[in-house]
Amino acid sequence: MKKLTTIGVTAVGLLLSCAPLAVADSTPSPRASENLDAKSYKSALEKYQTDHKNYADLIKTNEDKRRLANQVFKVAMQKIMSEAKSAKGAANSPDLKRQAMAARQNAIVAASAARDLAHAEIGPSPTPPVEPIKPGIDARANPPDQGALDTTVKPSRERKGKNR
Repeated sequence: MKKLTTIGVTAVGLLLSCAPLAVADSTPSPRASENLDAKSYKSALEKYQTDHKNYADLIKTNEDKRRLANQVFKVAMQKIMSEAKSAKGAANSPDLKRQAMAARQNAIVAASAARDLAHAEIGPSPTPPVEPIKPGIDARANPPDQGALDTTVKPSRERKGKNR
């Protein structure tokens, strides 16, 4: 038994001594490519930051324009309603009242069309810039919907009691 153990240890020792201890790799180290990725990431991040600032400015400008259009619409609606109220009060016959209400409805449609036209001229909201992915991070590790809110409908709990 002792003889078999000695033979086994010598065989393993011979195999290990014959194997090369270290093999040099002729390819460049991955550090160089990581530095290039880090440099491109840094420039992409700077571009993202300026794009995000421009995006925030565009959003603020669009919101201000929409707010102004809605404010003008609200003032127009208040004027339409007050004129319709006074016209309806001054009308003596049902025909005059109907005419006042039709004029009010036409004015509402015109004001709504003007507001919709103003919103169309403003255009859709700008799309946000895409944040660059850090080098060395697997895209599958961080899916885009990871931080999204859970919008699934959950069943409500039923009340337990004598009335049920």
